Amino acid sequence: MKTFSLVIPCLLVVCMHVSSVLAQNSITPEMDRLRTSYESARERATRPIDEKYLGELTKLQDTYTREAKLEQAVAVANEIKRMKERLGMPTAPAAPTLVPAAGGAATSGSETIVIVPANNPNGYRLGAVKRGDSITLQYVEGKWKSQGGIASESPDRLAATYGDNDRLVIARAMDDKGQPGDVIKVVPAETATQPFTFVFPTSRDDVVLRINANSSRKENPGTVTYKMKLVR
Repeated sequence: MKTFSLVIPCLLVVCMHVSSVLAQNSITPEMDRLRTSYESARERATRPIDEKYLGELTKLQDTYTREAKLEQAVAVANEIKRMKERLGMPTAPAAPTLVPAAGGAATSGSETIVIVPANNPNGYRLGAVKRGDSITLQYVEGKWKSQGGIASESPDRLAATYGDNDRLVIARAMDDKGQPGDVIKVVPAETATQPFTFVFPTSRDDVVLRINANSSRKENPGTVTYKMKLVR
C-alpha cells in the first residue's frame, strides 16, 4: 500500500510533464506570430528606457572621471558594458587593471586601462619616466571635444576637416599657473587597429596624457579610454 501511494505522485509528475511538452508542441502558427509580435512590442517599449539609463550611466562615468574617482568610474563602465550587451551594442573589453589617477604609472610591462577627461590639463598622470622607457597606447572607446558642449570627436578617427586639436597627447603636466604643459608627442589616429608605441628620449617626472587643445577649459565634454602598457 505504501509503494502504491508513492507511485501515484510520480505518475502525476510524469503526466504533468508530458502535458507540458504536448502543450508546447501544439503552439499554432497564429499563436507563434502573436507571441513574436508581443515580444517585438515589448522590446520597442523597453528599449528607450534602457537607452536613457545607459545615457545617465555615461554621464555618471564622466563625473567620476573628472573627480578622479577611477574605481567608481570603472564600476560604472562595467554596468555600461552589461547594458550594451543587453541592447546588442558593441562593447569595450573589460578593464584588466586600474591605476589611480595621481598615483604614478603601471608596473613595467603590465597592461592598464586609462580614462582621460577632456577638461583637465593633467588628464591622466603617468608620473616619472626615464630615458628609454616606452609607452604603448591603443584606443578602446569614448569621444570628447576641445571646444563646444557635445562630445562628438574620437581621437582615433582620421578626419581632414580638423587638425590635431582633439587628439590624445603625451605631454608635460600643467605649470604652477595652471597652464597646460608642453606636448611631447601627439598620439596618431587608428591605434585601435595599430597600437602606437613611443620611446621617451629624455627622463621626466611630470608626464601626463591629455587632450591636445584647450585642456584647461572646464566646459570640455567627454572622456576617452585607452589601453596602456609602460615598459621600463
